[in-house]
Amino acid sequence: MHINTAFSRPLEEYRHMVYETRDEFATRLGISAQTYRKIMRGGDIEMPLKRQIADMLGLPTPALIAEFGLHPSAATLAAYDADIYAANTAHMWQQFDLETGTFSNDPAFALATEEGA
Repeated sequence: MHINTAFSRPLEEYRHMVYETRDEFATRLGISAQTYRKIMRGGDIEMPLKRQIADMLGLPTPALIAEFGLHPSAATLAAYDADIYAANTAHMWQQFDLETGTFSNDPAFALATEEGA
């Protein structure tokens, strides 16, 4: 099963963003057209090549490329669903402030979350 996270994009989407053919895009990534086709078929490639491709795209990690991203197991996804359900039921969501690196107990956030549901 192939799962795209909210933050990852398929290589084909990156290719379309620069209006290149598959061969041109492979050259941009520093790989052969054959290797690009292998990736598109779901073939496995070594981690150093995944890092190279991410670097050529200006990405900090290969996990932001859908074909290379993390694919949680069905059990892990079920656990996530259970945790989300529990947090929704108990109104346990908190807002995280990226600037301060802390969680907020701001009642306005909780209220807005409840109203949006």
